[in-house]
Amino acid sequence: MTPNRFLASAPILAGAIAAWWSPTALAAHPCGNTEINISGADALYKAINDNGPGKIGPRRLVVNQSGKIQYFGTRTFVQGTPMDIDTVNVRLKKTDGRDRTEVTICSTDARGVRRVLKTFEVPGGKGSIGQVFEHTLTGIKNRRVSVRLVGKHLTRTMSYTLDLIRPGAGQRWEPNRSAPSSPGPVVGFADIHNHHASPHAFGGGVIAGGMNAGKRFPSCTDDHSRSKSGLAGFVVKEHPKNGTGASVTEFVETGHGYGCHVTMGGKTRCWADATHNQMGKVALKLAHDNGLQLMVTHAVNNQALCFLAASLKPRNTHCADMESAKKQIYEMKRFADSHGWYTIVRDPWEARRAIARGELAVVLGVEVSNILPTSDGNYVKQLHELYDMGVRSLYMTHESDSRFSGAAYHHWPAMLAHNELKQIKNLLTGTGQANILAWLNQPIQDIAAGGPVRKPHNPVRMTNEGKVLTREMMRLNMLIDIDHLSRGAIDDIYAEAKNNSYYPLYAGHTRIKNLLADGHTRNQTMELVVTRKILNYITNTGGMVGLRTGPEEMKTYAAGNAANDCHGSVKSFAQFYEWYADRGYSIAFGTDLNGFVPSFGPRWGANACPVAKGSTRTSQRAAQGGLPRSIAGTPPGWSVYASLGMVDIGTLPSVVHDMKHNLGVDTAALERSAEDFLVMWERTYSTSRTKVIRPKFGPLGDGKKKAHKKKAN
Repeated sequence: MTPNRFLASAPILAGAIAAWWSPTALAAHPCGNTEINISGADALYKAINDNGPGKIGPRRLVVNQSGKIQYFGTRTFVQGTPMDIDTVNVRLKKTDGRDRTEVTICSTDARGVRRVLKTFEVPGGKGSIGQVFEHTLTGIKNRRVSVRLVGKHLTRTMSYTLDLIRPGAGQRWEPNRSAPSSPGPVVGFADIHNHHASPHAFGGGVIAGGMNAGKRFPSCTDDHSRSKSGLAGFVVKEHPKNGTGASVTEFVETGHGYGCHVTMGGKTRCWADATHNQMGKVALKLAHDNGLQLMVTHAVNNQALCFLAASLKPRNTHCADMESAKKQIYEMKRFADSHGWYTIVRDPWEARRAIARGELAVVLGVEVSNILPTSDGNYVKQLHELYDMGVRSLYMTHESDSRFSGAAYHHWPAMLAHNELKQIKNLLTGTGQANILAWLNQPIQDIAAGGPVRKPHNPVRMTNEGKVLTREMMRLNMLIDIDHLSRGAIDDIYAEAKNNSYYPLYAGHTRIKNLLADGHTRNQTMELVVTRKILNYITNTGGMVGLRTGPEEMKTYAAGNAANDCHGSVKSFAQFYEWYADRGYSIAFGTDLNGFVPSFGPRWGANACPVAKGSTRTSQRAAQGGLPRSIAGTPPGWSVYASLGMVDIGTLPSVVHDMKHNLGVDTAALERSAEDFLVMWERTYSTSRTKVIRPKFGPLGDGKKKAHKKKAN
């Protein structure tokens, strides 16, 4: 953001500050104001000021904070997300000062009704420095905790630390390793990267259709429509997609950039529509009933998109990445409580027992840019909080560099430039420019111009804090996904894994660089692909690869069985699936559904072969023949998949069916992917890990076949 833009936002900030100092905000209730109603001005102000001691107005109550009370001062800490458990400890320690301070601990329910839980007083004078006040709170599940401190002296101060401590914080989960009632390898596929709770991400104003929506194709709400219209002013128009002349803005809103014309009332769905829930209850249950046994689902957020949504309509949720992540975890737990077939699992044996009972095993993860930030306290304590909430996978970076690691270059320049609102406050002084300038340097200019990428790799590697975080994740038997890390950071994390007896690493939603067709997509992804070197890291540690189900054109894998004559459809996906399968890699789906990205399109009908151009597309569509009918043996979602492509998670069984029965592809690797994932997870608990030596596949030693049958249509 330029200084002029920053100054232009001053009236907004002034309005936000005035609102916080209004009589309503400073209500006389002993709990203070615990309401959450975030406007665009609030979101911007909070992003600039983080959650530190200098912030005006309530701070978010998180795992570990500090501050100072002075001059009859008042400070209120308020949880942004209700508690997912019934008991928690609040610990206040006086670290300095002589002020006498009154403390009130409260909880607030979903209706905004406040309840006083504890009141006590921190004595004045220096004799009480170092004194600790700890209270156990019970009956707080589904309620938000708050702590209010009120100073009692005009000239004295009191410094303190404040901790919110979960009963299991810092403790390693000890699994029950008992076998399921029906032991044996799990049969079925896994999706090891998606975003089930995305309707609650981005302030809840971008993805239409709630998690519990009964309709398979959710309709747009008025609120969502306002958010969609705002995207046009927020996402800067970039280079055309695939030569169609359509902008990135159009692609985000409707999928028009791929020639996918839809009715925006939600009655007609599109595989490239990134603003409707792709994982609604009906679609998810359909996938589970027809082969989906396990999924890794990540809380995701973008602070800038949340700011936009809050600008269009005030929100009752925070825009901060970590608060959004907690909100989504909370909502997934609520979903699990009300749907017996959906079970959040904390270890691989618990997953096996859930699957044996006919349930979908769900592994929780977090994928945000502002991960475990300094403003929220000690990052190891923050990790412990997430772990105690059930999180077992964590990205230490996402779209931009974090305190832990450099990020892989990828995605749209416009999004990257705005993604990290936390950096705005540093731009005027220059202390925070490096993070943003890394994205706006030569590689971005080259991509926008469509030219060659001369510097495709982020030079920022893993930091010392990143190495400490990695070791702690390994101690806790967490799953380590290396996607979004810079190439140098991947080298560093592999060194950590190697030093820890080849601790398993995996890539949850990626592609193979070798087969990406030249052009926009290859340049856009840049560093966010796997290479043979990275695949060796994954193989050596006993990891696996999640295959991104995007609409990219692929080069032809000559040894495969699927014809490569419908770009942007399952036939493109089959090219790199067979490349992996022939080489014996452990692979699964990595759909990235609800991640604000498209999936692949249909191979029949008017929207077939969506990324092919001009006469090539015309001939490719003609080569596919007529739209096949639903026949005996096809999954229940077949007709939707055949006519619309991969519009939601309910079409995944049809993807497997089409590859196996129509394209002649050996789908065994997908159909055992849930088992392979559990074997990888069990490996984190092994005390006798060694380097995994991948066997040689095929007569040529590299998976290639000397002969193969005629490619199937």
